[in-house]
Amino acid sequence: MDIFSKDIIIPITAAILGIAVPLLISVIQRIDDKYKSTRLIQIFMNEKSTKCFIGLLIITILLLFYQLVAPPNDYNFGIFTKYIDYSAIILATIFCVLLTISIFMIFTLIYIYNVPERLQKHLIKRNNITQETRKAWFEFFIAMLKQNNVDVLRNCYQELYDWIVSLRAGKQWTVMEYPPELYEGIVSVNEQLCMQQKEAVSIKNGNDIVNAMLDDFQFTIMHQNTYRTIWTCLNQQLFYKRSEWILKYWNAAHSHLFLHLPSIQLEERINVSYTTSGQVVADSKMVELRQKERNEFKEFHIALGGLLLFRKEHELLNQLLYFTNSQPPHYVLIPGSLAEIIPLYMDLLSSSPDSMYKYEQKYPFFGLQAGVRNNSIINGWIQKYLYILMLRLSTLNRSYTYEDFYALPALPESLSKKHEWLNNVPIILKQIEQNSIPLEEVKTIIPLDQSQIYRIKNKLKTVLEILAHSLTSAIQHQKITQQLSEDEIHDFYQIASNSINQEMEWITKVSDITTDEDISYNKFDCIGRIRELMPAEAFCIDKTIGYVNFKESFSAATLHSFRNCWLRSFQYLSKREYRVFPENLDKAFQALRLTDEQVIIGFHFNWYNAYPQNLQQENEYQFKSPNNRLLYSLPGDYTIEFTNTVIILNRSDLPKLKLIDPPSAVKDKFHLECINEQYKLYASVIKLAESRNLLNEYIRTGAYLEEKLKQAALVCTELNAKILWKENIPIVMIKVLDRFIDSGNENLSEIRPFNAG
Repeated sequence: MDIFSKDIIIPITAAILGIAVPLLISVIQRIDDKYKSTRLIQIFMNEKSTKCFIGLLIITILLLFYQLVAPPNDYNFGIFTKYIDYSAIILATIFCVLLTISIFMIFTLIYIYNVPERLQKHLIKRNNITQETRKAWFEFFIAMLKQNNVDVLRNCYQELYDWIVSLRAGKQWTVMEYPPELYEGIVSVNEQLCMQQKEAVSIKNGNDIVNAMLDDFQFTIMHQNTYRTIWTCLNQQLFYKRSEWILKYWNAAHSHLFLHLPSIQLEERINVSYTTSGQVVADSKMVELRQKERNEFKEFHIALGGLLLFRKEHELLNQLLYFTNSQPPHYVLIPGSLAEIIPLYMDLLSSSPDSMYKYEQKYPFFGLQAGVRNNSIINGWIQKYLYILMLRLSTLNRSYTYEDFYALPALPESLSKKHEWLNNVPIILKQIEQNSIPLEEVKTIIPLDQSQIYRIKNKLKTVLEILAHSLTSAIQHQKITQQLSEDEIHDFYQIASNSINQEMEWITKVSDITTDEDISYNKFDCIGRIRELMPAEAFCIDKTIGYVNFKESFSAATLHSFRNCWLRSFQYLSKREYRVFPENLDKAFQALRLTDEQVIIGFHFNWYNAYPQNLQQENEYQFKSPNNRLLYSLPGDYTIEFTNTVIILNRSDLPKLKLIDPPSAVKDKFHLECINEQYKLYASVIKLAESRNLLNEYIRTGAYLEEKLKQAALVCTELNAKILWKENIPIVMIKVLDRFIDSGNENLSEIRPFNAG
């Protein structure tokens, strides 16, 4: 057995080792030279045959080395002893035979990798092809393009189509996003195709690789990544001056939209391939998806028109604008009337937040480096393309007698949208007047002379002025006729009610609400009232502009009036007045000899200025001084100079507040309703167009136009009360001075005790 191993196994193993290692190295080098693909090298090394061969070779060599150093067997296993003694050489022999078989498998694999036709079939023969294999296959595809191997390329194209079709299978009426390796591979293959030398007749001519992503029969919906990939490919073709391919793509896209992506109606029968009957009845979801898909497809090709204009591909654009493959001609990828063009123009001019980076993200212009201005520049070139389409209308021939290329679009239903359109019409007119595209370039794109262009522009101006007039009339009519929103009115009432609750929270700290009215009291009217005209649309769901915080403003105006009256009542009373700096305020209190019977109220005064230390805050409106004296902190009013003021009076002399309902005549006239029962707050919102008496009253003032009044609403609030003060009560008012603002000196020394006569 030892002689056998030396004479047979070792030479065979050595021969295989001597052949295999250089062979594998040369194969790797050959794959790299032939296909320029490191992924194919990795796949070759990960092949089962390659792994098996390398594994068997290593095991055989190890067994031969083990035989040389294996210890002798000292045990007797009977008839198996001989086999155990020679187990190493037996295993080496077995693995040597397997190694010999595997090298023939390696030869077969090498043959496959050296014959492109066989390698193409080998790479795609698996059921579940990995992502790395797909990427390697695309690199192989590119290598075949470079080598111009027509037979293999034909199979590669077919495999690409079959793969795309298999991915779409069973996904009808859903958004179809392909794997990332497909998108990357198509872009790479398209780049190589563009770089190839032009040939009169070749399988590489045309845009088949891009057109394959247009689903003509499986009813899937294109994903945004698919649009982005097609956009990238078209940009590559423009860069390499392959304008004839753009035209071929346009042909395919035209057929796709015209024949395979028509509009569908609810309950319409559609011919399909995925049902046994061959038909399906369209439901609302299908109709919505189809319309959305058509809009996105058209938007894509309108952006493409802007790109061609940006790149000054005027001759190509001329061919596309008049390209059709139907008779009578249909230009489905191009808006064919003002009814289609104007809404697109308005969308481009829209100030919607969604459009801020929309065009830069979806349709980037390769080579445009303007930073944050990229989106607006792209938007501008698409607008110029729409301007070209407007001029193009005059060159079209009517296929049907009812066609009107200059018919205006239906006005938007939304009032805000109408208003936005009205604001955008002057922008379109300005672009038409300023010749946003030089006349020489226009004449290259559209077969018109200068005089014809001038006449068409005048016609467009007239039509747009008619549109502006229609929008103005529609807006005025809608402002007059649209109903006020109950939700908006209720929201205003809720805000006003909450505001009065907050205001009364601090007023009632020092003014109890009463229902009695003693004749011996001094009475002051306290009224919070507004009668304000406001555009009625502010209280409608549909608005032309945003009305921010106007409800809060009306509520604040009501409360300001009421607070002003309440604070003035303190000023009307007879009182002793002093002037004191804040650091001496505690001395003033001591000089007044205050007791627990007195109340100290600070109006718009910061008590920390008087007590920088050891001041305790009880709540939002109450503090405790270091000597445990209760201090009130209430709002003041700059308009009546009632700030930095401290009022001192007996607790029993605090004013009372009697709330009063408005007179019945006032409630009836202004349709007032109580929106806060606790504090008797009344409010109403009246549309003047629906209240003839109030409308006539405002018309008679001569301050307003009737047309404007009909578009207005009268906002009313009413908060009535009487402030009841006892007669001849002692009150002290201290004006707290500011050393940097106030002039004059304090009169601390003149302060007398509170109860002194």
